[in-house]
Amino acid sequence: YNQVYNIGGKHGSLKSVLATLQKAFKARKRTITVREEARSMRPSKAEVNPFALSTQKARRLLGWKASTTLYKGLQNTIEYFDV
Repeated sequence: YNQVYNIGGKHGSLKSVLATLQKAFKARKRTITVREEARSMRPSKAEVNPFALSTQKARRLLGWKASTTLYKGLQNTIEYFDV
């Protein structure tokens, strides 16, 4: 109890996650626009890239293992909300 568990997967970047999101929308014949606004961007020296989260703690303590890829999970979410 009262512990933090990272749930993540392969190495990636925010841009790769957004590209996966756009691909999931495109598969449903929908489009989204992703805008980068200068005021919300961190200085490149401060950017951590690529990022990766380890699921080892969740696997070890909870017996948790991902059963769905990010792409499939996004597709399921888009379908569920019918957006």
